[in-house]
Amino acid sequence: IDKFEESLKIFELTKNKIIEMEKMLDDIKSLKEKEERELSYWMTEIQTIKNQTEKVERDIFSKLE
Repeated sequence: IDKFEESLKIFELTKNKIIEMEKMLDDIKSLKEKEERELSYWMTEIQTIKNQTEKVERDIFSKLE
Protein backbone atom coordinates (compact mmCIF):
# COMPACT_ATOMS: atom_id res chain seq x y z
CA ILE A 1 0.00 0.00 0.00
CA ASP A 2 2.93 2.35 0.66
CA LYS A 3 4.15 1.90 -2.89
CA PHE A 4 0.68 2.66 -4.20
CA GLU A 5 0.47 5.87 -2.16
CA GLU A 6 3.93 6.91 -3.26
CA SER A 7 3.03 6.20 -6.88
CA LEU A 8 -0.14 8.22 -6.48
CA LYS A 9 1.83 11.18 -5.12
CA ILE A 10 4.29 10.97 -8.01
CA PHE A 11 1.40 10.75 -10.46
CA GLU A 12 -0.24 13.87 -8.97
CA LEU A 13 3.05 15.75 -9.04
CA THR A 14 3.51 14.79 -12.66
CA LYS A 15 -0.01 15.94 -13.54
CA ASN A 16 0.61 19.27 -11.80
CA LYS A 17 3.88 19.73 -13.67
CA ILE A 18 2.13 19.06 -16.97
CA ILE A 19 -0.52 21.64 -16.14
CA GLU A 20 2.19 24.12 -15.20
CA MET A 21 4.07 23.46 -18.44
CA GLU A 22 0.91 23.91 -20.51
CA LYS A 23 0.29 27.26 -18.86
CA MET A 24 3.85 28.34 -19.53
CA LEU A 25 3.53 27.33 -23.17
CA ASP A 26 0.27 29.27 -23.48
CA ASP A 27 1.96 32.32 -21.97
CA ILE A 28 4.88 32.02 -24.37
CA LYS A 29 2.52 31.61 -27.32
CA SER A 30 0.57 34.68 -26.28
CA LEU A 31 3.76 36.68 -25.89
CA LYS A 32 4.99 35.55 -29.29
CA GLU A 33 1.70 36.57 -30.93
CA LYS A 34 1.92 39.97 -29.29
CA GLU A 35 5.49 40.34 -30.47
CA GLU A 36 4.45 39.43 -34.03
CA ARG A 37 1.72 42.08 -33.96
CA GLU A 38 4.20 44.67 -32.72
CA LEU A 39 6.72 43.78 -35.42
CA SER A 40 4.05 43.96 -38.08
CA TYR A 41 2.91 47.34 -36.80
CA TRP A 42 6.45 48.71 -36.87
CA MET A 43 7.08 47.37 -40.34
CA THR A 44 3.92 49.07 -41.56
CA GLU A 45 4.91 52.33 -39.88
CA ILE A 46 8.38 52.23 -41.41
CA GLN A 47 6.93 51.59 -44.84
CA THR A 48 4.51 54.53 -44.42
CA ILE A 49 7.34 56.86 -43.41
CA LYS A 50 9.46 55.61 -46.28
CA ASN A 51 6.65 56.26 -48.74
CA GLN A 52 6.12 59.75 -47.35
CA THR A 53 9.79 60.65 -47.62
CA GLU A 54 9.93 59.33 -51.18
CA LYS A 55 6.92 61.46 -52.05
CA VAL A 56 8.52 64.56 -50.56
CA GLU A 57 11.68 63.81 -52.47
CA ARG A 58 9.77 63.44 -55.73
CA ASP A 59 7.49 66.43 -55.21
CA ILE A 60 9.96 68.93 -53.81
CA PHE A 61 13.58 67.99 -54.17
CA SER A 62 13.40 66.62 -57.68
CA LYS A 63 12.14 70.03 -58.89
CA LEU A 64 15.21 71.72 -57.50
CA GLU A 65 17.55 69.91 -59.85
